[in-house]
Amino acid sequence: VNASAQTVTVSWSDNTGVGDASASDTLIYALHNVTQQVSIYAATTSTRADETADFTYPAEWAGDTLYLFVAWSSGTTESNSKTLGPYTA
Repeated sequence: VNASAQTVTVSWSDNTGVGDASASDTLIYALHNVTQQVSIYAATTSTRADETADFTYPAEWAGDTLYLFVAWSSGTTESNSKTLGPYTA
């Protein structure tokens, strides 16, 4: 989390070929603000092969506690989510 830029960067290792993981799977995220009890979420254009994704959150979240939930989508199926956090915005 880059609090001064209101940006979250997620990185991972490409595990294409493990189970049904495909290089073209796209990242889905939900960023939950515990302090304000609100979330933002989206499907990104980042793929497993990209190994990184960036997104922003509202400036008014500064100082709040955040949890990030990420999952993968093949377009027809989704993986279980993984929880990352807590982070301070």
